[in-house]
Amino acid sequence: MENLNSVKENFEENLKMIDQIINIGDDVGNLVVSLLEGLEKKYENMPAFLEYKNKLNTTIETIRNIKEHKSLKKKYEIIHNQALVLIVENFESFLNSLVKNIIDKYPSIITWPESKKKLPVDVTLLRYSAPTVGELVLTSLKGEVNFQDLKSTLRFFEEYLSINIELEDSGKDLMILGEALRNIIVHNNSKVDHGFLNQVRDTTYKTKYKDKEEIKLEKEEYENFKRVFLDFAKVIISELSKKI
Repeated sequence: MENLNSVKENFEENLKMIDQIINIGDDVGNLVVSLLEGLEKKYENMPAFLEYKNKLNTTIETIRNIKEHKSLKKKYEIIHNQALVLIVENFESFLNSLVKNIIDKYPSIITWPESKKKLPVDVTLLRYSAPTVGELVLTSLKGEVNFQDLKSTLRFFEEYLSINIELEDSGKDLMILGEALRNIIVHNNSKVDHGFLNQVRDTTYKTKYKDKEEIKLEKEEYENFKRVFLDFAKVIISELSKKI
């Protein structure tokens, strides 16, 4: 299990790095506030400083709330949108690494469907490196397994590993929404389209969005997406540990 746990830990570290992008504005703001509060404390008893105290307090409060300023709010929405893209793509990378590790280290737990007992191999992959068996097999499965699609992911674990992962409807719907949002953020300038509406048609979000609506994610929404993808990764590792 050490190999699989390290894959999960790498995913967690990547999410922490995404958090740093999200929180950089807060970090800078908190640093400036700390410096200004230090000045206020240092000179608070100086008579000549008293007339500037109210102005300094107003400046400190403005910096604390700077993210809500209309000139910056749009920029933060873009950051939150792009952070969701990074979450979904890092989750796909987590699953790719996980499957390669399973094939290379724990092949006995895989149940190959009859149609997959002989897989084509792209020999051009051998031109520049010596890929592992897991890498070769995963490349062969690319056209049939999409780890940016929850239904495809669940189907893979059921068909190849005999793992039936049960998710709460709220978490399942949120993951489907996250994947659908990732698609339109990357491919349609963050605007809702027919493909998005079709992808969320069986979720609780089916009536929340309108065609051509522009997506503007808040930090709380980003945090919810991060939580649900990380929780799913932990469930997958837990179910695999039972098999191994």
